Amino acid sequence: MENKIFFNFSYLALKLLGSGLYSNPWNAISELVANGFDAEADKVFIHIHGINKEHSTVEIFDNGKGMSYQDLVEKYVFVGRNKRLEDLNDSNIRTLGRKGIGKLATLYLSNNVQIITKTDSDLSGWSLNISEYNEDDRPALVNTPIEEITLYSNNEWNQIITGVFIRLNDVNLTGLGEKTLAGLKNRLSDFYLLDNKDRKIAFSYVETENDEIKFEDIEKNVAYRNFCVLFNNSNTIFPNYLSQRIKMQNKYPKILQDYPAQLLSSDAFETSGVAKFTTENQKEIEKKYEMKGWIGLHTTINQTNARENDPTFLKNRATSPNRLRLYVRGKLAIENFLDYIKSSQAFSNYIEGEISFDILDDNDLPDIATANRQQISEKDSRVQLLINILNPIITKLIQTRVALAKKVRNDEELIEKKRLDEISIKHEEELAQSNREKEQVQKEKEQISAELGVRKQQVELLAKGLRKDETRLADAIHTIQKMCVTIDKKIVRIFNTFNQNKSMPVKFYREVSTIKLYNRKSLIMTKYAFKGKYNLRSKIINQNIGIFINQYVKIMLETSIKTDVEFDPSENTLFSFDTTSLGIIIENVYSNSEKSGAQVMNIDVDIRDNKAILVFADNGNGYERDLFPDPEVFFELGIKHSSGMGYGIGLHHIREIAKESGGSAYIDTNYTEGFKLVVELGNRKED
Repeated sequence: MENKIFFNFSYLALKLLGSGLYSNPWNAISELVANGFDAEADKVFIHIHGINKEHSTVEIFDNGKGMSYQDLVEKYVFVGRNKRLEDLNDSNIRTLGRKGIGKLATLYLSNNVQIITKTDSDLSGWSLNISEYNEDDRPALVNTPIEEITLYSNNEWNQIITGVFIRLNDVNLTGLGEKTLAGLKNRLSDFYLLDNKDRKIAFSYVETENDEIKFEDIEKNVAYRNFCVLFNNSNTIFPNYLSQRIKMQNKYPKILQDYPAQLLSSDAFETSGVAKFTTENQKEIEKKYEMKGWIGLHTTINQTNARENDPTFLKNRATSPNRLRLYVRGKLAIENFLDYIKSSQAFSNYIEGEISFDILDDNDLPDIATANRQQISEKDSRVQLLINILNPIITKLIQTRVALAKKVRNDEELIEKKRLDEISIKHEEELAQSNREKEQVQKEKEQISAELGVRKQQVELLAKGLRKDETRLADAIHTIQKMCVTIDKKIVRIFNTFNQNKSMPVKFYREVSTIKLYNRKSLIMTKYAFKGKYNLRSKIINQNIGIFINQYVKIMLETSIKTDVEFDPSENTLFSFDTTSLGIIIENVYSNSEKSGAQVMNIDVDIRDNKAILVFADNGNGYERDLFPDPEVFFELGIKHSSGMGYGIGLHHIREIAKESGGSAYIDTNYTEGFKLVVELGNRKED
């Protein structure tokens, strides 16, 4: 046995190959784990000694068949060997690697590598310190006495009869990204399929001197009880999935009932077949293919809400549930195949799944991996075939989720209608009670007047009026305000009645719409009288419109939506505007945002070209673009939309107010995080 075994490439070539194949430590560690499974191991151990993260030690070992001296000479140092050729003699072997370059993962992680290998008849140690070589030198494995190789995981390694131990020294893990042990485990669990029964990964992590080396089997966690819809044609079993009920995010969580989770029939989709493919020699051959796996659509990705459905739901910097993991021959090939499926982008944050498509790495077909081994070529017909298989499945998942959301909105509308009816009845009762109290007071006054005489009554009334002028004015304004609210609700009920039974004549609709607009102006004026300090004799004022909006939201508006108003506070931004009309715009915008479940509103105010540009952007449900490709329909008079948006004639009034000032209003269709409305107001002259 020679003391040195030389590689077939120079130091520079090996280093360039290793650095070009991997972009982060996880991909390199994953490759070394796959090498262990290729060696017929059923368990791979990973220990990270990360007390000094810049100079960490990574130990990876397995219980496979080990490497003999002959294996090291003919296979390990020979970069570019096709390991799959050995499969031809044994149909039971499912080698993960293909090009014999996975070993370069060691050189990506470390310049200083130590190897111990056990076979049935041999035990040897080897070292490779690539930093000792010049660029043109051919590095070599140097035979090293076992006792000179220090192992942190010595106890576990001694219990293994045959296998390979790789110790990587001075590994820089400062950019690893994972902050917790749970995050590291979750990342490692992605290396294998959920239904994997034959292969295990054990993991140990030491971060301080006091930590104990303790290996734990990695368990994959999928918060499937948060799925509202699931496709599954794999061997994975999701216990009691069909009997579960999920909670959808809504405005009335204590009132709305849970909704049943749904399972797509795998028979409704074509996931297997026979197709023609082109070999390395440009010959066409027929091959069977099959896509196996599961894909779920999360009900919500808000961690607090999701954990109401499944307490195991986890989403942080280390763990992301919104990935469609692609496996080939049981090995993780692509961390998120959603990047290749453009049609899924709108709901990509909600999709999680695991799919296998072994035809991507068939022995008879070309290597599909790109140069860096972490991606696959989108142009390959096999990738396009997989995309075509997945598209209808993902589309159906999304359609089911949209239909469920629509059902929730319809339920919300019914509850809201019932609530408004109850408020209207309550207001009517309060108004009736107020009238009865006034009649009683009047009777008492008449009785006093009769007893004390007209002269005395006049004096008392005058004195009382002087003392209580402000109180009476407040009472009168409050009564007007309640009447305006009642009128507004009754108009809404009129619209609802016509929408349920028959169409309202356009002329009649315009008249009622005008009444509603003037009623809203009266309601805004009562708010100013109660809370504001504005000159009620002149509705048009000249001041900083951004300050006005900010004060209106804080003082006048009763809303739970968190608001941020961006504007220039300098005197250079003075603008003349109608306070009542602006109040109607703000009230309508917030009413719509509350109905769509918004929690945050961002208002941007800009003055340019003698116009005020007001941009209202919320994080609500937005509108369904498939149902309404042209959002101009929301501004039409007489349209009551059934999509759950509940805009009614509110947006029509906003546009009419904007046009009256010489401006305009439109919906920003490029905004996908909720709903964005842009209102342009022209400069008005003061009264």
